[in-house]
Amino acid sequence: MTNPTRALLASKDALLLSSASLADCQADVMSAIEIVDSALQSLAPPPNPRPVLPSNISVVASDQEVYLTWDFPLPAETPGVEVQRASNGGWTNLAQNAQESFLDSPPQVGPQQYRIRGFNRANAGGVEEPKASPWSATFSVVTSNPQPPGPGPGPDPEPSEYRALDRADKSSSENKLWRAPDMLASRTGRTNGTVGDIRRGQWTQGDLIKEDLTGTTTSQWHSNMHVDTAPRPGNYVWRNIECRSAVEDVWATKNLWGAREHYVPERLVEDCDFAFMKEHGLYISPQEGSTVRRSTFVNVGAQGLQYAHRPVAKGSAYKNNHSYSQDPVYIVDDCHMIDCGRFAGRGSFSLTYFTCGNVDYPGTFKVSNSSFVANWDQPNNDYFGDYHSTGAMVVTAGSWEDGSTWTGGCQTKLIELTNNLYDYTTPDRSILSLRSFEDLVITDCVFIVRDNSRGKACLKVDSYVDDPTIKSKRITLRNVYAPGQIGKVQGAGNFSMHCPGEEIKIDARTGNIVSRRPL
Repeated sequence: MTNPTRALLASKDALLLSSASLADCQADVMSAIEIVDSALQSLAPPPNPRPVLPSNISVVASDQEVYLTWDFPLPAETPGVEVQRASNGGWTNLAQNAQESFLDSPPQVGPQQYRIRGFNRANAGGVEEPKASPWSATFSVVTSNPQPPGPGPGPDPEPSEYRALDRADKSSSENKLWRAPDMLASRTGRTNGTVGDIRRGQWTQGDLIKEDLTGTTTSQWHSNMHVDTAPRPGNYVWRNIECRSAVEDVWATKNLWGAREHYVPERLVEDCDFAFMKEHGLYISPQEGSTVRRSTFVNVGAQGLQYAHRPVAKGSAYKNNHSYSQDPVYIVDDCHMIDCGRFAGRGSFSLTYFTCGNVDYPGTFKVSNSSFVANWDQPNNDYFGDYHSTGAMVVTAGSWEDGSTWTGGCQTKLIELTNNLYDYTTPDRSILSLRSFEDLVITDCVFIVRDNSRGKACLKVDSYVDDPTIKSKRITLRNVYAPGQIGKVQGAGNFSMHCPGEEIKIDARTGNIVSRRPL
């Protein structure tokens, strides 16, 4: 073989070896690239999750406005809410980043339709990062022109002639005389005696009615409805009954109660009077609702009227009632609570509702034409030593219920306060402490807090309720006289209670004013 041939063959072998080496190198490079790509992919953020639709959506129309609410805080994957209104056969976008609620003023009155969805404008909108949840159902409401104010109180029977607004410039001593003394002076036809114990075997059919009794006692209570678990029939009625202590001093008497009642069906109390009870005037554990009219509670040491519903035992507290089978309604009308709550051991709000309703059967509370006035002649030194009153009304959420029956929604449908006088001096707590309601409506009421050195709020909302799903929702104030007084949403904002001649709507979860208009 000639030398050139050998040289060419050697060159070919070298080229082949070089080619193989390059191929190996290329494979190594490609492998390295794949490793880098995999590392880069692991460092990249995952696709944003799809927003979800908020729960418990509510759409309410009031005159020319529509108020939309939903559960808040929003889910983590839902940074905002998109709101649309039906318009000209299609839908008009109103918002894409609404948070707690949304207020709309449609350009025309009449039928309106709305829908919402969870929305995230940061999403790419592609297959992996959809911007929105599915749409909610369509909500239909009707708006109208505001009605002009009427001519004032008409020919309704009393007590509509008694206006709380007329008491705004009176002293606490004068306000204690608003209605209770005249009521007490008008009582007739009572005979001495007490209601006595009520046992299941004594009430087997029909209504149970107790009437025209007056008596003083040194025993524990005028009436005790025993803890018999069998449901009782009919309604339980008191008419024209007086319960008072033989000693007119809540500090000197035994722990007296006007009545202690377990497993009570529909309860009706009319024209009754309670005075100098060291504990409660009426302590009722209702399985249905209750109505109390034209009654007085004067110098009752603890609560004037307390409702406590315990269908489930909890801790050392035994169950004292059956579960609700329908939405309970509680009415207090033309009732007057004067200087109550002073007894140190049980001093509390004059009117109390403990778990009166749940999310399955939410309660309705209506208090009207009534007065709550306290300015004790001496302070209660067992507490701060300088306050002369406690609160007027409390509504609790879930204190005695099994947790599974009350979380996840409001346990009160409506609290309606109309033409009431609230006059308190150096109180140790808020005048109203209200929790877990859908709607609170306060109309033509007067709030006076004298010598408020402890800075108590006139209204405190959702105290001690940590579950955001049962936070209260809406507050409406109409023609309320409360100069210098505030409402306070626990953990959120404050708002003025004073709105003579106006209507104010407030988001009860934030304390923000939603709308304001003249009446």
